[in-house]
Amino acid sequence: MGKICDRVLRKYGSRFTPSTIYNVDETAIYFDTPPKHIWAGRGRKGSVKAKYAEKHSARFTAVMTIRADGKPGGTIEMDELPNYPQEQGHVYYNGWMDSRVWEIYAEELLKYQIDSPSVLLADNFDCHVSEEGQKVIAREANATVCPLPANSTGVCQSLDVGVMGPLKKTMRALWLTDFRKGYITASEKRLISIKRTIRAWALIDSECVVGSFEKAIPRYPVVEV
Repeated sequence: MGKICDRVLRKYGSRFTPSTIYNVDETAIYFDTPPKHIWAGRGRKGSVKAKYAEKHSARFTAVMTIRADGKPGGTIEMDELPNYPQEQGHVYYNGWMDSRVWEIYAEELLKYQIDSPSVLLADNFDCHVSEEGQKVIAREANATVCPLPANSTGVCQSLDVGVMGPLKKTMRALWLTDFRKGYITASEKRLISIKRTIRAWALIDSECVVGSFEKAIPRYPVVEV
């Protein structure tokens, strides 16, 4: 981890301030996200799992972006949601990000959050780090992609280190307020999940974001001798 941090800071640290360092990643979102812990009476027989919850219900992929100075990449306003947030939602056959959606992300979202040359930290997923993928980010957002080494995101990617955990925990808590018995259509599930994700994202504060960058890529003090 230390070598990775040193490499990133040596290459980008002197040229970029925290307001120009971004991290992007995707995560799976499900309609049914019950809390991991539940109260059960002593001696209770049978399952204590949440009733009516499905294991893999209405899955979609959310793209998250944060900035090293604590900004979560721009607030999503509720007035952007007349029904579905079509400006930020796209359908694709692959279960995860592909090159087409990566280009849409750069053209329709990222470039509006960046106003000066920046660096974008990303895992080594092909569409992120391919030559074409890096060109798209440079062309559309005036940013340089910094690929993180394979199998290092758990300790070196800010979103994984300090943001995804609190985000998913908040979403599990919000699931309790959204829970409804009975039949819910697939389109209703997707809309509820999208709105829940936006609500949870809005609750991620600047201290959480800054702390995740400091933990993932610590800036060690320089001592002059």
